[in-house]
Amino acid sequence: MSIIRTLVQPEPERAAPVGSGVYPFAPITSPVGGPTPVTELTALRYPAVYAAVRVLAESGGMLPLLTYRRAANGDRQRVEDADDPRVRMLRLQPNPLMSAMEMWEAVIGVLNLYGNAYIYKPRDAYGRVSALWLLPPQASQTFRDENGTLWYYVTPGPTGSQIQQFTSLYREDEIIHLRGFGLDGIFGLTPITMHRRAIGIGTAADSYAENFYLNQARPAGVLSTAGNLTDVQFNRLKAEWEASHAGASNAGKTAVLEAGVSWQTLTVPNDDAQFLESRKFQVTEIARIFRVPPHMIGDLDRATFSNIEQQAIEFVTYSLQPWLTRIEQRINLEVFDAALDEGMFCEFLVDGLLRGDTATRYAAYAQAPWMTDNEKRRRENLPALDGLDEPTRPLNVAPVSQADDDFEQRVQLAIAAIKAKVDPAVALKVLGLEELTSDVEQLALPPAPPASEEPVS
Repeated sequence: MSIIRTLVQPEPERAAPVGSGVYPFAPITSPVGGPTPVTELTALRYPAVYAAVRVLAESGGMLPLLTYRRAANGDRQRVEDADDPRVRMLRLQPNPLMSAMEMWEAVIGVLNLYGNAYIYKPRDAYGRVSALWLLPPQASQTFRDENGTLWYYVTPGPTGSQIQQFTSLYREDEIIHLRGFGLDGIFGLTPITMHRRAIGIGTAADSYAENFYLNQARPAGVLSTAGNLTDVQFNRLKAEWEASHAGASNAGKTAVLEAGVSWQTLTVPNDDAQFLESRKFQVTEIARIFRVPPHMIGDLDRATFSNIEQQAIEFVTYSLQPWLTRIEQRINLEVFDAALDEGMFCEFLVDGLLRGDTATRYAAYAQAPWMTDNEKRRRENLPALDGLDEPTRPLNVAPVSQADDDFEQRVQLAIAAIKAKVDPAVALKVLGLEELTSDVEQLALPPAPPASEEPVS
């Protein structure tokens, strides 16, 4: 009997189990021999895992998910909330209980922990998706029937629980199945399971450190006497010493010794320094697993002012964007209809994460003549102003062959000024025609007279 049948015993006439789709995973004992199992939820107790999952989930969750329509000429136009109820659903409120931030934050968090996320998509009377409900990943399982159709089974929870509101079995067309990195295209691999050894080492190191500081697992010294102690004396001395000096809360207290008892300090071995280094290495290891820059989970050893901005850009491009693309493509396939929705698609707006400092942004705007001034203002969350909806063109980028009236007028003014014995370089600069400095002869203009000679009358 397969493990799925053992766990849930699905209806045999409706679904045949797929072995790789079992959820929840059975607890996996820590490989370092500790009693704490390494599961998706217990792994979050390790600070580096929690920080890595959180920075990915929150960074993706805060991005607006906007809807566009692709025109025949390739242009895209923003679709507003009033045009389609699904636009507001994706951008603001996927379901009555969750905001968009909460929804996509949870989805990305689940994907990084479980490798798969399941979203139930009910439809309204018109056949359009009306809401998005994230199913509990630890209670969701997947099966394939004899026809190759996938079915999704949610283990019923107790009355009043989070999953009580969901039915037990969903068809493939009722579920948006988001997959992380996988090998078969059907199920994503679970990062926690794949890297349980590295996480187990980290959690074991935390447990060791806790025992060391709370219970003094490594003695700082020993008590010695010249003679032998009776059992009663030994137990009394041991109990009184531990009560007065064991644990971090008793550190620094004065010891009172009697009956020839002396204290001998033990030197701290160099292994303790290696222990601290190993804990730092595990933080880097977790950053490597989730592909986040170490400085974003608190490891600043290799962060500098010269590379921190580039690392932030790489985080968006290589760490966050793959998750966003997975969500975008799956929603475009399963929320919008290619034939009925006239090229509608959604896309996360990541510009906010890629914005530079104020001086850099303003310098970029100055070099963007294809944008109107009001478009630039909207990027800075400023209201539009009258008269700023026309693209502008810097005067010094007009080609020589351009024949618009303004350009021709300035050329004629330059010719007149040069004929009036004005230095050509000065005339061209004043009129914004510096690019024509090397073309004075082509304009049939006389060169400027030498400074040491009088002009011929």
